[in-house]
Amino acid sequence: MLAQQLLRSNIAADYLKQLNMVNKKRLHGTELNYSILALALCTFAKNILSSDGAVPAISIRRMLEYYGISCNGSVVSITTQLLIEFGFILCVEAKYTTNHWPSL
Repeated sequence: MLAQQLLRSNIAADYLKQLNMVNKKRLHGTELNYSILALALCTFAKNILSSDGAVPAISIRRMLEYYGISCNGSVVSITTQLLIEFGFILCVEAKYTTNHWPSL
């Protein structure tokens, strides 16, 4: 509830409505709302603390699906971008690694 209130006080409903309209095709019938954003934000917060700052997109997606929210990669991507845009989360290091690949 607190996360939703925080999001509502920082992201205008009209902005969210416009974002849904512009991305309607990418969202495949899912409309972003404050509940989805709050759930994603709380998942980020939990994972940042419990996974040394790493938050894979699949963990956000699975959490949304767990609560019955139909989503795809675009839903997670747009949600993440929105949370970054409004300063709720900060991407400090994008990592790519080949540590699990056999030596070439």
